[in-house]
Amino acid sequence: MHARRRWRIALALLWLTAVTPAGAEIVLAQVAPFSGPLARAGQEYHDGAMLYFRRVNESGGVHGERIRLTRRDDGYVPERTVALVNEALQQDRPLALLGLVGTQNMRALLEARLIEREQVPVVGISSGATMLRSPMHPLLFHLRASYRDEAARIARQFAVMGVKNLGVLYQDDALGADALVGLESAAASLGLAIVAKAAYRRNTSEIDAAVQTLAQASPQALVLLSNTPASIGFLKRYRTGERSATPVLALSITDASALGPALGPERARGIGVAQVVPSPLGRTHGLVRDFEIDLARHAPKGTEASHSLLEGYVAARVLAEALRRTGPGATRQRLIAALESMHEFDLGGFVVRFTPTRRDGSRFVDLSVIGDGGRLLN
Repeated sequence: MHARRRWRIALALLWLTAVTPAGAEIVLAQVAPFSGPLARAGQEYHDGAMLYFRRVNESGGVHGERIRLTRRDDGYVPERTVALVNEALQQDRPLALLGLVGTQNMRALLEARLIEREQVPVVGISSGATMLRSPMHPLLFHLRASYRDEAARIARQFAVMGVKNLGVLYQDDALGADALVGLESAAASLGLAIVAKAAYRRNTSEIDAAVQTLAQASPQALVLLSNTPASIGFLKRYRTGERSATPVLALSITDASALGPALGPERARGIGVAQVVPSPLGRTHGLVRDFEIDLARHAPKGTEASHSLLEGYVAARVLAEALRRTGPGATRQRLIAALESMHEFDLGGFVVRFTPTRRDGSRFVDLSVIGDGGRLLN
């Protein structure tokens, strides 16, 4: 009896070894800006994802397979995004792409039809553009609210504050145009007038003309549909003298945690930024409490919590859960089906909703405000 039991156990172990060989791994790939104007956003998204993947790997992986996330630096240049995604797909053979950044970058990738050719899912895109969501693209799984959702939240906040007219700085590309449409629609429905609009060229911080245009209009409040370097350059020039107290709300593509150090505590105080994940400094969400634990265990000493880190962490948790639902020997098609099964996946106060006909996993938008001493408040 004992010999037969030992034989069965040995046979089971041999079967498991055949199914999951030693060193087996699940490969995911990220192509994002690790240099250039959005380097910090790309790096923090990657680091946030790795917090959770390290936790998974230390506990034995998913179905016995460790997760490996490869990365390539596109510098926020669309042509490089296409070339490097193609390289990753050919060399790494990833089950999924994670954390791609930029509306123009994703547009170039879709036009190249690489992800359709390979039928590879893209999870957690760092863009809220409508063109990536409508019509629904079956391979794009979004984990952040749209830019139009963010713009509507900003407009509502200014309406509550009693503001009557707005000035807008926006990026002169598909991202800026999309967010501007959302802001104009929301403002009109709330009775807010947009008295001046000024653009800056993508991938630059050339904001001198925009500062002049908006200063001449003297709006009651400002909306920034701009990335971090452009927002910082603009605010350094605009928020001086009698304009130093002008209320400002920015889209989430501005890194709120970078404003205080760059602008100084006085100039930054009172500026608000839309956020697509909960505050990483609060403890009301179970998600954030888990994030804090993994940050303490797996991040280099001195790493500070940020929304970008948390956004990458969310994407990693969603992908890891999908891989668990996929079962051993995952394929891209089975991973897509597993993602579609997440009808109400609660990460601890942050709920992701995917279905076969829905790819907008979240519409969560909150506002952070910079308080005294340049500290970020929620």
